[in-house]
Amino acid sequence: MTDREFILALVCANCVVTFGLAYLLASWRKHWSDRRVALFWALAAPGLLIALTAFMIGDAFVTSIVGPEACGVDACGMTMMFGSIGFAAAFAAYVIALLPAFIGARLGR
Repeated sequence: MTDREFILALVCANCVVTFGLAYLLASWRKHWSDRRVALFWALAAPGLLIALTAFMIGDAFVTSIVGPEACGVDACGMTMMFGSIGFAAAFAAYVIALLPAFIGARLGR
């Protein structure tokens, strides 16, 4: 599996999970608006990535302050940079997941 196929599989999995969860929540909570359901469940999969990257950035930040010798040459800086790229990827995944979430919320009624 190439990198491109792996990324495409992750995007498809994100869309399918978001669609399914929005569909279930919309059929369960009929009084919630479609926008509320979609905005809530579009954050399901990217939320995990946000939590992971926030932990990475926080850990690298604390390590660079407490013991700079533990970072090596530039490991803490590279970890923080990867974390910021992870935040950008999570934002992109959120934007991509909005459309399937809106469709799932609409069909769940």
